[in-house]
Amino acid sequence: MSLLALSIAALLTGSAAAQLQTTPTRAVTTPVEFSDDMDLANLELALDRQLENFNARPMTGRIRYGSKVYPRLILKDSASEMRRIVRETRACLSGSIDALQCWSVFNATINSRFDIYTPIPGNNEPGHGQSDTTKFTAYYSLDFVGSRTPSARFNMPIYTLPPTDAQRRLSREAIDFDGQLENKGLELFWVEGSRFDLYSLHIEGGGRVHLQHEDGSEEFRYISFAGKNDLGGEFISRYMQRRGYITDTAMSEQERFLAQNPNLHREIFSTYRAYIFFKETDEEPHGVENIPLTEGRSVAVDTGVYKHIGVITFVQAKKAVQQQDGSSLQTPFSRFFVTQDTGGAIKGNARCDLYMGFGREAAHAAQNMMTQGKQYFLIKK
Repeated sequence: MSLLALSIAALLTGSAAAQLQTTPTRAVTTPVEFSDDMDLANLELALDRQLENFNARPMTGRIRYGSKVYPRLILKDSASEMRRIVRETRACLSGSIDALQCWSVFNATINSRFDIYTPIPGNNEPGHGQSDTTKFTAYYSLDFVGSRTPSARFNMPIYTLPPTDAQRRLSREAIDFDGQLENKGLELFWVEGSRFDLYSLHIEGGGRVHLQHEDGSEEFRYISFAGKNDLGGEFISRYMQRRGYITDTAMSEQERFLAQNPNLHREIFSTYRAYIFFKETDEEPHGVENIPLTEGRSVAVDTGVYKHIGVITFVQAKKAVQQQDGSSLQTPFSRFFVTQDTGGAIKGNARCDLYMGFGREAAHAAQNMMTQGKQYFLIKK
């Protein structure tokens, strides 16, 4: 072969390799017991949203799970096949008196129609060498009551992405305490709440505003991540614990201390220099590629490791359920999710952040979840 031919062959080989996205996974060769603790309507909605995304962009390249290489288009086929199975199961459950038989068929169909994989945790991950491979946390969307205009009641601004680089690089202290974005027309909403509520919104990355209009009408608007200032900082929970302000980093303890010590707000909040800017949307907060998140069905993964989204994921772990006396009970659950989001703190081969949605139940589950469990990826055969 000539030198030119060798060079061309090398370029083609390199190009093909660049299009192959590998994953740190291994095949599961024994059947998995699939079940789901939520209404399957939400899963169908998440799959509908994912398929809309797939249909709007090219599905080129290849992906590797375990030792098997697939065309990337298999992700779309997998979502379509799962949606078909979900629809059949929903129809069965609505028209049958034998729900156990419906779930039995559901379980057998998935095991027969999909290749199943589990992540291989890195050496420094807590699941390394364990059967419970994956570290799970959860997040939720905050609810606010707000207005388009400021008032004594609605006095906390939620900012949109500023137009200049200098404004986008401002720290939390400069924005929240020095007012360097005030009166520039960048307030999306003015909401009722505390500075800790807005800090929590920035940590969670999205929310919902129940707008109160001057004419007495009301509506819900959603806010999604639009950009950030790319500054780091220490979580205020860690700072307060390190300073001896609190011993328990539970959200309730953080909130209690801050409410009792407003004179320390600037000192405490300024340690977390990062700042998130938002955009207004007609639907739930968006994940990657502007896919609307679905309550209890979207999951954030490390997109530096899993460079493609829209993968069907099955989770077996524990979630926190709040009891009548206010205590929290860790309860086993299993559920299907779709990889549709990422996050700065979500790093690793076996690391997931589960989106729980809106409301007190979602908030409690998210604030009290940090557990090891099992995670499976489903790829259509």
